[in-house]
Amino acid sequence: MKITVIGAGAAGFAASIAAAETGAEVVLLERNDRALKKLLSTGNGRCKLSNVKLDAKRYHGDIRFVESAFNKFGLKDTIMFFQNMGIPMKREGDKLFPYSLQAASVSDMLRLYAEDKGIRLCTGVEAKKIKTDKGFTVITNQGNFACDKVIVAVGGKAASQLSGGGAYHLLTALGHSKGALMPALVPVKTEGTKALAGTKTDASIAMYDKDRLIAKENGELLFTEYGLSGPPILQLTAAMPRESGCELVVDLLPEFDSKHLLAILDARTKLCVPIEKYFTGFLKKTIGQAVIKDAGLKNTAPASSISRADLVRMVSLIKERKYKITGTQGWQQAQVTAGGIDTREFDEYMQSRKIPGLYAVGEMLNIHGDCGGFNLQWAWTSGVIAGRHASQK
Repeated sequence: MKITVIGAGAAGFAASIAAAETGAEVVLLERNDRALKKLLSTGNGRCKLSNVKLDAKRYHGDIRFVESAFNKFGLKDTIMFFQNMGIPMKREGDKLFPYSLQAASVSDMLRLYAEDKGIRLCTGVEAKKIKTDKGFTVITNQGNFACDKVIVAVGGKAASQLSGGGAYHLLTALGHSKGALMPALVPVKTEGTKALAGTKTDASIAMYDKDRLIAKENGELLFTEYGLSGPPILQLTAAMPRESGCELVVDLLPEFDSKHLLAILDARTKLCVPIEKYFTGFLKKTIGQAVIKDAGLKNTAPASSISRADLVRMVSLIKERKYKITGTQGWQQAQVTAGGIDTREFDEYMQSRKIPGLYAVGEMLNIHGDCGGFNLQWAWTSGVIAGRHASQK
């Protein structure tokens, strides 16, 4: 069985290895000058391979499709898949990393293992078209590749400088449907953050769409010149219904309820200091100054001049800072793509219902996961399932 895999990212390597292990002759095509570029940047270079709390509920898109896939190749299967390659895992919290804590070591081992299994890796080869006539022919900038089956693993549109850039035309030209695409796991643009730019703080952030709570996350929030970033923001964008229109409500002191915070602020009015020093020892200076300014208070006035109404306003500015999302930082800073090729047109083995022998895996399908190793897990799962099934006669 001759199989051509288009896209030498995580999903493409998983598919190639799974097919080769079951006896197929595999050619793996990559348009970039080297394979697995995007993998090297995952987990800040440490590579979150998966998550011990793997659950289809941590994904967005066709959840039933995800559930079916994990029933075939789940967390335990993934751990064994890497152990068989000589890559044991190390747990940090809920996340699973390679024991080396280096994405580069995973990339190196995947390439070495693939070579050992006889997989032919061709870099600098960009697939232009897939022809279907008595098998398949992949038309590329470096000639044609004839085969019995094709697995398309070109990745999504996110971080296209590192991946295949989402060559969706390979499938849409064959009659498959593509839904709307949106950057996900990406910093957002808002107004009113410049005064706090560069400030990091633990916070609780809720995202609303027309007063409907979409999601809520806790973690280290980063204020930037353009808006908001940090792990909780990236996580929230995984569930964001559209690029703009949503509102973020930020609680800068989630450990205190409003009543307790009001009592603390009231006690601080007894301090014999000017208002500019009112939050000293309690809040970060940039945050304290922003709250004072937004509350309309004069820095030079004594703390004792703060009224009850001022206190209530400051509590609101700390517990319910509101930011309207006006957009995102776009595809170059997005970690994954929301939307993609319609999974309803593929069966439980990632095989096209329209064209038998044609498969699609990974990020190019209309499925994406939360932060924390979930998207790489989808790459391993979808890739292995497709590779094993494609290798069958």
